[in-house]
Amino acid sequence: MSEQMPVAGAPMGVEPRSNATLLRERELRLWSGLVLLAFVTTHLANHALGVFGVDAMQTFQVWRVAVWRSWPGTLLLYGSALVHVGFALKRIISRRTWRMPLKEAVQIALGLSIPLLIFEHIIGTRVLATFAGLDDSYLGTLRQLWPALGWKQSILVVVVWSHGLIGLHYAVRSRDWYPMVRLPGLVVGVSLPLLALAGFVAAGREALEFKTLKGTWTAEQIALFTEISRQTNLVLMIAAGFIVLAIIALELARRFGGKVLIRYTGHGDVSMPKGLTLLEASRDNGIPHPSLCGGRGRCSTCRVLILNGHDLLPPPGASETAILKRISAPPRVRLACQIRPTRNINVQILLPVEIPDSQIDWDEEAFKWGIERKATVLFVDLRAFDKLTQTQLPYDLVVLLNRFVAEMRQAIEAHGGRVTMFLGDGLMAVFGLTNHRNAGSRAALAAARDMLKVAETLNVEFSAVLPLPLRVGIGIHSGPLVMARIGDEDRGFMVTALGETVTVAGRLEAATKDLLTDCLISKETLQAANQTIPTTECREIHMPGIREPIVAFPLIITTVQETAA
Repeated sequence: MSEQMPVAGAPMGVEPRSNATLLRERELRLWSGLVLLAFVTTHLANHALGVFGVDAMQTFQVWRVAVWRSWPGTLLLYGSALVHVGFALKRIISRRTWRMPLKEAVQIALGLSIPLLIFEHIIGTRVLATFAGLDDSYLGTLRQLWPALGWKQSILVVVVWSHGLIGLHYAVRSRDWYPMVRLPGLVVGVSLPLLALAGFVAAGREALEFKTLKGTWTAEQIALFTEISRQTNLVLMIAAGFIVLAIIALELARRFGGKVLIRYTGHGDVSMPKGLTLLEASRDNGIPHPSLCGGRGRCSTCRVLILNGHDLLPPPGASETAILKRISAPPRVRLACQIRPTRNINVQILLPVEIPDSQIDWDEEAFKWGIERKATVLFVDLRAFDKLTQTQLPYDLVVLLNRFVAEMRQAIEAHGGRVTMFLGDGLMAVFGLTNHRNAGSRAALAAARDMLKVAETLNVEFSAVLPLPLRVGIGIHSGPLVMARIGDEDRGFMVTALGETVTVAGRLEAATKDLLTDCLISKETLQAANQTIPTTECREIHMPGIREPIVAFPLIITTVQETAA
């Protein structure tokens, strides 16, 4: 892609930046971060030598200072700090959604807290040593910090190191060699700050035993420290105010700008402001969408299949092209974090959201003998299927049914559910086969909302060929069940759910026909999810063999179709 080609979603009247420019910025931010991480690593290694005494720390400091306080080292260090902080703030200000994975949010929060924690330490060492003749050797500095400010230095070490490691993890996790160095790197990443804190404590205690005037500040040094700290505080507050105002202004500009309609397979239609990436649109609308690199274009986990509108997207840039070529992606596969739709498109998320192996048990041997779980069962059925078989050609009926099953399955698996049975014109799914309590009930409710939105989308799409509106029935119930592997060696096995919870969920789905509603949720599911739905209407469904009626509530979704401005 040439550097003059416009980027999708660029504001009118503003020269858009090319993908090559974005790539250079990302590389500069990465390399500047590596320089800062190298400085922090040598600093923590110097602290760790405190377990051998202050003299050992001071000996290593001579070599460390010779590198980082030389003119080349100073320019490299502070230049990297300016580049890294500048590009990081630029990236934060230009964010189009604040919904993100927890690790990414933690990294941003840690990064923003570093200036508040570190500026006094820099002033009290490098600045005063350069301009006020302060002795910033380890003996003097330790006597000044220990023990009154020991807690603050310890927090600073943890925050800076954690921020750096998270950033490094995001930067290299898609590399081929990363799995081989991950475990040794984790050992080093945990050991170094612990050793640094241990060395700081040991050397701080030793420094207090020396009878020396080192660490005692003069009145001039105290006055200079106070004045510079006051001015730095003022600059930080002004910068924080500018960042907040810039974020608000950009958000208002996006909200009042043009809209684009994105049709997600399994999640229905979503209206997003122009300028957002497809990944940002997914996060902004609560659609599960994997992205191991945090949307930085360094992995392929966010890839999508463009079902309609592929020719309306700008061609991929250099970084996206390299990744797509690496995975031998078909022509209509793109990275969601790199495309910014300006016209309506139809997409399908290709990879499921990653679920840690420690949270789920798919052991087929356990299922072979049957295992008990407290989970949530969801039945979904296509209404008036018999009428459709009488009025539709076989080919048209198969196309509609396959599309329906694909959409429903996508909605289920996107929220961590497992399809356990196909029922011709419907299917059964189980949510909550993890160790996280009540997560299944909340996931099932989210999947049901997506299913109702998808039904509305399909109704509009197939309205010209359907003799009656397309409707679905959904029943959801939570409780104990048995997960078992059913079948034989000749015909194959299937893992499915058994028990009263399954029967109740199926009865709720059947009751949606008689009660003229699309979805019925049992009281047990709502209590497990600790959620309420916008209705006070309570339904009681009676079942043979169960003395007490099943208390259920209808779930109604109002879908408003929006078109691009």
